[in-house]
Amino acid sequence: MRAMRSKAIKDLLIIAIIAIAVLVLSIVFEADELLRAFLQKNERWRADEILLMLGALAIGFAIFSWRRRMARASGSAQTRAPSLRMADCFITKARWKT
Repeated sequence: MRAMRSKAIKDLLIIAIIAIAVLVLSIVFEADELLRAFLQKNERWRADEILLMLGALAIGFAIFSWRRRMARASGSAQTRAPSLRMADCFITKARWKT
């Protein structure tokens, strides 16, 4: 359990470092102005709507993964119990044969 928690913290730190690096680079290179100029020049591509859709998709995937994690955490005890009962049956059967 502790190893899984430290791995999660390590993953969060990596994500935070990448996000801060993207923020700093976008400030230095004025990415918002470059993006705005590109989108205005290529309005026929509807790229600004695609960017909004990608943002909504990222939020959706975050919610989806959170819900799957919660379902897995609550279901792990339920899935372990039948497998333990099955293992007990095999052990009992093996002892009975000998």
